[in-house]
Amino acid sequence: MTDTTHDTTLDTTNDVNTNEAVTYKNTMADTTCDTAHDTTLDTTTVNTNESVIIKYPLTKIANHGYSLTWFKMIFTYLLPPPNSKGQNNDDRFLLRRMCRLFHSALLPIPETETYVTFPHRRFATLQNLISHLNTKHKLKTALRASTKRKLTPRQRRRCSGGARKNNPINNACLERLNSFKRQHNIVNDSIPVGIVIEPGTYDSKTPNDDKTCNIPVTFPISIFAKDHATTIIKNLRFSINTTCITTNKQVCVKNLTFMDTNYASIFAKNTCSLLLANCHVLNCGTTGIILTNVGGSFDNDDECAILENCEVKLSKNNGLSISHASNVKIVGDKKTCIENNCTSQSKLDFGVSVDSSSTLRMSVEVQNTIQHNDGGGDFEHHRVLTI
Repeated sequence: MTDTTHDTTLDTTNDVNTNEAVTYKNTMADTTCDTAHDTTLDTTTVNTNESVIIKYPLTKIANHGYSLTWFKMIFTYLLPPPNSKGQNNDDRFLLRRMCRLFHSALLPIPETETYVTFPHRRFATLQNLISHLNTKHKLKTALRASTKRKLTPRQRRRCSGGARKNNPINNACLERLNSFKRQHNIVNDSIPVGIVIEPGTYDSKTPNDDKTCNIPVTFPISIFAKDHATTIIKNLRFSINTTCITTNKQVCVKNLTFMDTNYASIFAKNTCSLLLANCHVLNCGTTGIILTNVGGSFDNDDECAILENCEVKLSKNNGLSISHASNVKIVGDKKTCIENNCTSQSKLDFGVSVDSSSTLRMSVEVQNTIQHNDGGGDFEHHRVLTI
């Protein structure tokens, strides 16, 4: 039996112990098998007179001598290759943890891209983990700014030949960098690209506090789980605000179910690139999803706010609210659903509300899944375009 790990080391900031680094280990599921094949695809076998009865034909593919070659070809069609911006690796990371066959058939995750799993031994709650990463990203941004200074033309000529060990300018920048790290107790300035939430129900409500916990997300990151049906988040709101972040970075929230929040479950503003995929939002105290000043251009998916196969149900006010010059695209199939919202019966609430400065694009099939909303009806739209 082999055990392959994907390690990520996070440094500690002011809110945690600074005497040691925090090490995260994402371990593949243990497989106990006689041969190197996928045990997750295998099913119960019955030995009868030294013969093996296989219940499902998919096991034949996994047990075949050419299984590795076949699955390499299968995954080339199922998963797009990682793009230049490091995206499309989230599903690859989850699949590689399932079994040895998938681990060998899929491309490895680059060493520069690390993931953190939750629950974690150093952070009791999800908000503590994300707050730690927010602080770390803020310090890293300040660190980069502290090492920059204007150079004279003579200094530029001295540095034009590349970094030299005895270059006094490079040595001065390095000294400022090390001084900043010592001042803020930074052990390692690497930041994970994703948080993998393990299956379970996570509720922030305490007996003495019935308010929804707000989790700010101020930097590009992927927060995802294996399946929305088994990963449920209660009384937690994601407030996404990545102001001053360049358009080549994306915030992704995937495969999660949000329930029983007093406010909007997802509130995103001032974010150029946003992806909400396979998210279910149920029983919100106000609007289910609020998008304010999000999305750049429809010409490039990396600069647009996209909702893919999302469900929003039983919100007290609007199901989806889009405002302040936002460009949003809703894609998917029959899994997309915005219905039974506006439970307050107010005529000012709608299933999908789009103000005059924003644009929403969707297909006719997706538009038909927005239905049965009370209050003012399914749409309050000024610029809703069908594609």
